[in-house]
Order: sequence, then C-alpha cells, then structure tokens
Amino acid sequence: MKDKFTKRRFKKLIIFGYLVLCAPLAEAQLCQGSLGDPIIDLDFGSGTSVHGSPLPAGMTSYTWSSNDFPIDGSYTIENTTVGSGLIWWPTTDHTGNSGGYMMVVNASISKTDYFYKNTVSGICPGTTYEFAAWIINLLRTQDLSPPNITFMIEKLDGTLINSYTTGPIALQTSALWRQFGFYFTTPAGVTEVTIVMRNNSAGGAPANDLALDDITFRPCGPTVTASIESALADTLCQGSARLFHFQGTESTGYNSPQYQWQELVNGIWQDISGATDLNFTQSFETYQPGTYQFRLASSEGGNITSVQCRVLSNLVTVVVLQQSSAKYEISNPVVCGNIPIQFIDSTQILGNVTYKWDFGDGTTSTAKDPSHLYSQSGIYNTSMILSSQYGCADTATLTINVQMLPIPLAKFNVHPTDTTILHPTINFTDESSGGTSCRFDWGDGIVTDCNTTSHDYTREGTFIVKEIVENSSGCYDTAYTTVYIRAEFAIAIPNAFSPNGDGQNDIFMPKLYGVHNYSLRVYNRWGQQLFETNDPEQGWNGEFKGTLCTQGTYVYSISFYDDVENKLKVYSGSFILL
Repeated sequence: MKDKFTKRRFKKLIIFGYLVLCAPLAEAQLCQGSLGDPIIDLDFGSGTSVHGSPLPAGMTSYTWSSNDFPIDGSYTIENTTVGSGLIWWPTTDHTGNSGGYMMVVNASISKTDYFYKNTVSGICPGTTYEFAAWIINLLRTQDLSPPNITFMIEKLDGTLINSYTTGPIALQTSALWRQFGFYFTTPAGVTEVTIVMRNNSAGGAPANDLALDDITFRPCGPTVTASIESALADTLCQGSARLFHFQGTESTGYNSPQYQWQELVNGIWQDISGATDLNFTQSFETYQPGTYQFRLASSEGGNITSVQCRVLSNLVTVVVLQQSSAKYEISNPVVCGNIPIQFIDSTQILGNVTYKWDFGDGTTSTAKDPSHLYSQSGIYNTSMILSSQYGCADTATLTINVQMLPIPLAKFNVHPTDTTILHPTINFTDESSGGTSCRFDWGDGIVTDCNTTSHDYTREGTFIVKEIVENSSGCYDTAYTTVYIRAEFAIAIPNAFSPNGDGQNDIFMPKLYGVHNYSLRVYNRWGQQLFETNDPEQGWNGEFKGTLCTQGTYVYSISFYDDVENKLKVYSGSFILL
C-alpha cells in the first residue's frame, strides 16, 4: 500500500511539476525589440455613455448586446463593468481611462467560436510581426472554465502559418489586465494574412467571462534607439544656426538593414528626404517656435519604403523657443550724487542667461540687474546684450539723462575715541557742510542733534557713531567712526562718616565702578552684623534696628567681581562713626 501510494503521489508530483515547468510557455511571447506603428490597433474607442457601438459584421462570432452583463454567447462594448453585479471585477479599460471602451464577453457553451477576426494586407514577406491583446479574467471568486485563447495567423485560404495559446487565464485577487500575444515571421510570398483570436474554453455559470482591449498587429524587429549628440541640443532659440546631430543605434537582427528618419508634421509622420543613414544632421534655422518630434525607422532590405514593414525608435523631441526681445529699464535718472542708478532687466527668456551691460561712460557689468554710480550729470547711451544657453540673443539700448543732485558733506570729530568707563565723556565737534538738518547717533540708542557737544556712555563696549546730514533736495550723507569704552574698576572706601542728618556725609557707602555681584556687610567691634546689602547704590545710615549706633569704630567687608578680569575681590577694614 505504501509503495502504491508513493507511486501515485510521485506521479501527481511529476504532473504538477510538469505543469509548473511548462506554465511559462503559456505566457505572452511578446516582441523583445522595437515595434512599428500598429497596422491594426483596435481600442474600441471611447465615449461618455456606458456602451459603445457593435463591431463590424464578421469581426466576431458573438452576438451584440446592450446589457451590462451579457448572456452566454454575447458581448458588449462598454467603458465599465461596475453595473455587472458582484460576479465580475469592476474595471475600466486596461489604460484606466474612465471613458475608454473595452470588449466584454460572456463566452459560449461551445468552443467553435472566435472573439476576433480580421484581415491584414500590405505586409512584407520574411518580416516579423507581433499579434497581441490585453485580456482580463472578469470572474472574482469562481471560474469553472477559465478563458483560454489561441492567437492564429492564417493564409487567406485558411492554411495555418503560426499560432500561440494563452493557456488557462486563472482567477486573480484583483482586476488585473495582462497582455498576451506572440510574434512570428511571414513566409515568402505572403503579403496578406487573417488574424484570429479563437476561444478554447467552454462557457458556463460561472465560466469563461473576460474582457479584451487594445488588440494590435504591428511589425517587430531589432531594438532601435535615437538620440541627439549634445545634452543641451534638444532646445534652441528661433533662428539659431546651430546644427543638430541625430544619432541612431540598432541591435543585431536584420541581415541588410535600411534606415529612414521621420518628422511628425501636423500629426503625420513624414520621411525626411535624404536622411537614410543611422546618423544625420538637421538645421532648425527656419523653424517657427514649437515642439518637434523625430524618430528612426528601420527594416530589412528593400522594405523600408513600406510603413507596414518598419520598426521604430523612441521619439526625440526638439523645442524651438520664441526669440526674446531684450528690454530693460532704470529706477530713476534723477538721483543724489552718491546714489547709484538701478538697471533692471525685464526680458522674458528661458534658460541660463549671460549679460553684458554698457553704461555709456566707459564702464561695463555682467550682473543681471546691476547698479551704477555716475560721476556727473549728463546724457548716456546705455545698452544690454543678453545671450541664453539655447542660442537666444538680443541687444537693447536706452538713452538716459542722468541728473546728479548735490549732496551735503557729513564730517565730525569726536575725542577721545578710546577711553574707559571711569572717564566716559566723549566730546563732539560738527564739521559738516551743505546740510539743512543734522543728527548724531551715538550707537548706544541715544540720538541727538548736531548742536550737542558731548555725550556720557553708561556702559562699556564698542560703539559705531554716525552723523547723518540731509539737504533740501532730500539728499544725505553719512559719516562714521568707532568709539571704544573699555571696562575698568575702581573702589573708594570712606574711613569715617557722621550720620547727624546735616546732609553731609550721612551715609557710609563705598564708591565702585566696573563691578558686579557686589556685597557689603557692616559689623560692630564684637563681630555682630549690623547691615548687609547687594546694591552698590545703597549705604549704611548708622542705625541698627531703627536705633542710631554709638560713636566708635566699625568694621566693613566688601566683595565683588571686577569687570576687567572677572575675578572675585574681597576688601575689609574699619571706619569711624562720628
């Protein structure tokens, strides 16, 4: 029993393994090189209504239906399966276009039917073609007989030239479109064939429900690529004389390849006369602004003249830009003598731009919007030449009448300019001329008029002081200098005081400069603390708990950090209360 079971199991594994190994043979055998323009390209159209028009007679053996869910043996053309209920996947056409139509089929019970049939004429013998379509199994949860389609190529008398079978197109976990098809080579002497998509699977409930989209028949050949030599050569300016060098490459495949470059003109691809090599050169000097597309066609031998026998490269795009008209303006030709005139480029142009300005007085600039200070009034012929990376270039000129208004002179003297916080007084002397108003900014938040003769700083630091002088035309001048107020500390401690209320020396209070974190304590001769403060502006009035202390000797202790070295300093000593 074990041996028989093992054999049966092994046999099943062999069959399973065979199916697994052979399954890839049923996958699409699509063209691996370049394709040509479709000879047949059936996308079933598009529209705003749910259903489209039926196919021409003879193109399918199925019966047209206007139902969202056609019965067995029927088909419809519709842009969505949302109205078919829960049996089918809701989907649009394979491109996701909500208005695009697809062919939705509920397959027949019999297997003698075909989904699609057509005749292709004007093809070339000995040329490879691809026959393909996009297909989806519409059933969601159960399929008794999955779609299985044979793509057939026949002579007009019905003789089979070649075929390909998809194999069962199984259920999917979502609405999944897949492209199926194959490529083949036409026999000698054959210029016309019939293409057929035949049904290999019985219909039923539920069984063999599918949708088709974008059925194509097109030439297939080696991989052909097209490019332009320069990375910047895909864009240029109208009227540019620069030549474009188009380059083509092709993989092996044709025995005797021929080439033809094409240009898209008014929506139609046209052959470029004489451009029959892999490389060619084109001038765009006479092209109007716009976007232009090119591609390289290739075929075997003498088939290059037939558009149905060519394969095509990728598209190469060239953009011709509108030639820009250079223009600029200035801010104001009437300015104070110390104010530059602003030149402003107002040209609309794409790409990186270089500038060459001529200000008419012998000076130039390459800035985008330069400013220029003229030395005197006068009429100046200015110009701007601009050039873009795409070859756009133009020159603009502008004659300006520059009027330089008189400016006052700001000038002053301060002394000293370097001192300490112990001597913070700075003296000021106004030496300006030509102004109707004058103000002085001391750099510490204090602004005075120029009649001020001195200023006392209240803190150390570096101060930028300036004088601003203005005249009746609104022109002004400013002069600057720097004043240094350096940190310094000093202490003066009185040795006696007399708190008798006469307003003379009534408070014991040391005088300090340039200190922080200050502390003062006063003790009697027995060491009892009588007074304490951290305020340098507060002293001892000679009292302890509201009672005036007796005449005699007292002790002080002072501590602080100096502003110069930031070190702790401690002073102690005695003084006399009189």
